[in-house]
Amino acid sequence: MSLATTVATAIEKVNDLMDLVKGQYNKWDGEVKAKIAELESWVQTINIKNDGGVIKDLDGKRLNNVIFNVRGYSELDKEFFYDIPRSASGYVMKITCGMAHWSGSQYGVAREVFIHGYDTDVVAKLDSSTSSDEAGSWEITAPDSSTIRIKHVAGTYAGGAAFFINVIGENNV
Repeated sequence: MSLATTVATAIEKVNDLMDLVKGQYNKWDGEVKAKIAELESWVQTINIKNDGGVIKDLDGKRLNNVIFNVRGYSELDKEFFYDIPRSASGYVMKITCGMAHWSGSQYGVAREVFIHGYDTDVVAKLDSSTSSDEAGSWEITAPDSSTIRIKHVAGTYAGGAAFFINVIGENNV
Protein backbone atom coordinates (compact mmCIF):
# COMPACT_ATOMS: atom_id res chain seq x y z
CA MET A 1 0.00 0.00 0.00
CA SER A 2 1.48 3.38 -0.98
CA LEU A 3 1.82 6.20 1.50
CA ALA A 4 -0.80 8.23 -0.39
CA THR A 5 -3.27 5.31 -0.22
CA THR A 6 -2.50 4.82 3.47
CA VAL A 7 -3.16 8.48 4.25
CA ALA A 8 -6.36 8.51 2.15
CA THR A 9 -7.61 5.43 4.01
CA ALA A 10 -6.82 7.07 7.36
CA ILE A 11 -8.69 10.23 6.42
CA GLU A 12 -11.69 8.19 5.26
CA LYS A 13 -11.79 6.24 8.54
CA VAL A 14 -11.46 9.39 10.65
CA ASN A 15 -14.25 11.07 8.65
CA ASP A 16 -16.51 8.01 9.14
CA LEU A 17 -15.84 8.15 12.87
CA MET A 18 -16.47 11.89 13.04
CA ASP A 19 -19.81 11.46 11.23
CA LEU A 20 -20.85 8.92 13.86
CA VAL A 21 -19.71 11.14 16.72
CA LYS A 22 -21.43 14.25 15.33
CA GLY A 23 -24.69 12.39 14.80
CA GLN A 24 -24.83 10.56 18.12
CA TYR A 25 -22.28 12.04 20.47
CA ASN A 26 -24.59 11.47 23.45
CA LYS A 27 -25.13 7.79 22.54
CA TRP A 28 -21.76 6.12 23.03
CA ASP A 29 -23.18 2.80 21.89
CA GLY A 30 -21.48 -0.31 20.61
CA GLU A 31 -21.27 0.97 17.02
CA VAL A 32 -19.24 4.05 18.02
CA LYS A 33 -17.01 2.03 20.34
CA ALA A 34 -16.45 -0.54 17.57
CA LYS A 35 -15.46 2.20 15.11
CA ILE A 36 -13.03 3.66 17.66
CA ALA A 37 -11.50 0.23 18.27
CA GLU A 38 -11.23 -0.34 14.49
CA LEU A 39 -9.50 3.00 14.01
CA GLU A 40 -7.11 2.39 16.93
CA SER A 41 -6.26 -1.05 15.58
CA TRP A 42 -5.65 0.31 12.09
CA VAL A 43 -3.49 3.22 13.33
CA GLN A 44 -1.25 0.72 15.12
CA THR A 45 -0.34 -0.83 11.76
CA ILE A 46 1.78 2.26 11.06
CA ASN A 47 4.77 3.09 13.23
CA ILE A 48 5.78 6.74 13.00
CA LYS A 49 9.22 7.03 14.54
CA ASN A 50 10.00 10.15 16.50
CA ASP A 51 13.61 10.38 15.34
CA GLY A 52 13.52 12.80 12.48
CA GLY A 53 10.29 12.23 10.57
CA VAL A 54 11.14 8.79 9.19
CA ILE A 55 7.90 6.92 8.56
CA LYS A 56 8.15 3.13 8.67
CA ASP A 57 5.66 0.29 8.63
CA LEU A 58 5.74 -2.45 11.29
CA ASP A 59 8.27 -4.44 9.25
CA GLY A 60 10.73 -1.54 9.42
CA LYS A 61 10.41 -0.64 5.72
CA ARG A 62 10.74 3.10 5.11
CA LEU A 63 7.60 4.55 3.50
CA ASN A 64 8.98 7.97 2.58
CA ASN A 65 12.28 9.48 1.53
CA VAL A 66 12.81 11.58 4.67
CA ILE A 67 15.99 10.40 6.34
CA PHE A 68 16.14 13.10 9.01
CA ASN A 69 14.27 16.27 9.97
CA VAL A 70 14.79 18.50 13.01
CA ARG A 71 14.16 22.08 14.03
CA GLY A 72 15.19 23.94 17.12
CA TYR A 73 16.72 26.96 18.78
CA SER A 74 20.32 27.71 19.68
CA GLU A 75 22.74 30.63 19.62
CA LEU A 76 24.86 31.63 16.65
CA ASP A 77 28.08 31.37 18.70
CA LYS A 78 27.36 27.74 19.69
CA GLU A 79 28.67 24.74 17.79
CA PHE A 80 26.35 21.75 17.54
CA PHE A 81 25.92 18.78 15.25
CA TYR A 82 23.58 15.94 14.33
CA ASP A 83 24.79 12.52 13.22
CA ILE A 84 22.76 10.78 10.53
CA PRO A 85 23.17 7.00 10.22
CA ARG A 86 23.90 5.78 6.71
CA SER A 87 25.11 2.79 4.78
CA ALA A 88 28.80 2.49 3.98
CA SER A 89 27.90 0.87 0.66
CA GLY A 90 26.72 4.10 -0.91
CA TYR A 91 24.22 6.87 -0.39
CA VAL A 92 22.70 9.92 -2.04
CA MET A 93 21.09 12.73 -0.05
CA LYS A 94 19.86 16.29 -0.34
CA ILE A 95 20.64 18.30 2.78
CA THR A 96 18.99 21.65 3.50
CA CYS A 97 19.81 23.54 6.68
CA GLY A 98 19.35 27.08 7.89
CA MET A 99 19.75 29.18 11.01
CA ALA A 100 18.96 32.85 11.54
CA HIS A 101 18.74 35.56 14.15
CA TRP A 102 15.76 37.84 13.83
CA SER A 103 17.18 40.42 11.41
CA GLY A 104 20.21 41.44 9.42
CA SER A 105 21.80 39.46 6.62
CA GLN A 106 24.99 38.89 8.62
CA TYR A 107 22.98 36.96 11.25
CA GLY A 108 21.81 34.15 8.98
CA VAL A 109 23.48 31.03 7.63
CA ALA A 110 22.10 28.47 5.16
CA ARG A 111 23.22 25.56 3.03
CA GLU A 112 21.59 23.33 0.42
CA VAL A 113 23.64 20.56 -1.13
CA PHE A 114 23.31 17.19 -2.83
CA ILE A 115 25.87 14.68 -1.56
CA HIS A 116 26.83 11.16 -2.44
CA GLY A 117 29.66 8.91 -1.54
CA TYR A 118 31.09 5.69 -0.24
CA ASP A 119 32.82 4.89 3.07
CA THR A 120 34.12 8.26 4.41
CA ASP A 121 33.89 10.10 1.06
CA VAL A 122 31.45 12.99 0.80
CA VAL A 123 31.06 14.33 -2.73
CA ALA A 124 29.11 17.60 -2.86
CA LYS A 125 27.13 18.67 -5.94
CA LEU A 126 25.10 21.83 -6.53
CA ASP A 127 26.43 23.21 -3.25
CA SER A 128 24.85 26.55 -2.35
CA SER A 129 25.61 28.21 0.97
CA THR A 130 25.80 31.45 2.89
CA SER A 131 27.95 32.13 5.92
CA SER A 132 29.31 35.04 7.92
CA ASP A 133 31.67 35.70 10.78
CA GLU A 134 28.68 36.50 13.02
CA ALA A 135 26.45 33.52 12.06
CA GLY A 136 29.05 30.84 11.33
CA SER A 137 28.56 28.17 8.68
CA TRP A 138 27.29 24.63 8.05
CA GLU A 139 29.75 21.77 7.60
CA ILE A 140 28.95 18.28 6.28
CA THR A 141 31.40 15.43 6.91
CA ALA A 142 31.58 11.65 7.23
CA PRO A 143 33.44 10.98 10.50
CA ASP A 144 33.19 7.23 9.86
CA SER A 145 31.78 4.84 7.26
CA SER A 146 28.28 4.74 8.81
CA THR A 147 27.64 8.40 9.68
CA ILE A 148 27.00 11.74 8.01
CA ARG A 149 27.59 14.65 10.39
CA ILE A 150 25.84 17.98 9.88
CA LYS A 151 27.48 20.63 12.04
CA HIS A 152 26.81 24.27 12.72
CA VAL A 153 30.24 25.87 13.00
CA ALA A 154 30.00 28.63 15.61
CA GLY A 155 29.96 32.27 14.62
CA THR A 156 30.92 35.21 16.81
CA TYR A 157 27.47 36.65 17.60
CA ALA A 158 25.84 35.40 20.81
CA GLY A 159 22.25 36.07 19.71
CA GLY A 160 19.56 33.41 19.74
CA ALA A 161 18.52 31.81 16.47
CA ALA A 162 16.01 29.32 15.12
CA PHE A 163 17.38 26.49 12.97
CA PHE A 164 16.29 23.50 10.91
CA ILE A 165 17.95 20.56 9.18
CA ASN A 166 16.18 18.47 6.56
CA VAL A 167 17.73 15.41 4.88
CA ILE A 168 15.96 13.49 2.12
CA GLY A 169 17.20 10.79 -0.21
CA GLU A 170 18.22 7.16 -0.12
CA ASN A 171 20.97 5.83 2.06
CA ASN A 172 20.22 2.09 2.18
CA VAL A 173 19.74 2.10 5.96
